[in-house]
Amino acid sequence: MPFIFSAEIESIQKYVVTSNKMWTIRAGSYILDRFNKDINDEFDSSKGKLIYSSGGSVKAIFDNEDFAKEYGKKIARELREKTEIASLTWAVKEFKVIQDIPFALKKVEKNIQEQRSQKDTPISIINHPLFVDCEICKKYPACEKIYREGEQKQYIVCSSCNLKFDKHNEKLDIYNQIDRDRRPFDDFE
Repeated sequence: MPFIFSAEIESIQKYVVTSNKMWTIRAGSYILDRFNKDINDEFDSSKGKLIYSSGGSVKAIFDNEDFAKEYGKKIARELREKTEIASLTWAVKEFKVIQDIPFALKKVEKNIQEQRSQKDTPISIINHPLFVDCEICKKYPACEKIYREGEQKQYIVCSSCNLKFDKHNEKLDIYNQIDRDRRPFDDFE
């Protein structure tokens, strides 16, 4: 019997928009975009069929429930590694014939919503004088110092904002390379 797999990144807006700084929003969006691209590139078509992967959602059909569960654990782990804080909720539902897919999809989405409502909400208890909140998102404990070019300020940031800072710089390097490639005649001035 085939199995429908569905996964969604939890609170995707809270991850992308951690502060009002445009570079953190762009970087968070870039990280999630790369995550979706990696899902598309690395999907093992011998074990299942990827239906959809975009905007923090993944839908796939697997021939085996164990493959689906293994895949859910794998991409949840990869998301956590790539973002430091984002998490993924996923579910699997069996269906008998192709016409049952919409019904099975509704069931897995309902299961995902139930899983989310049963999770304990983490509460920050960091109020010790030796702990400092991230200066960018003000949500997580700071652990790194970064310096942004063009600003005369050093930020004390959490691991997630530090990752976004690194990815923002990586994305800028890509854009600068594209921009240089578009101007081939600048050398003749």
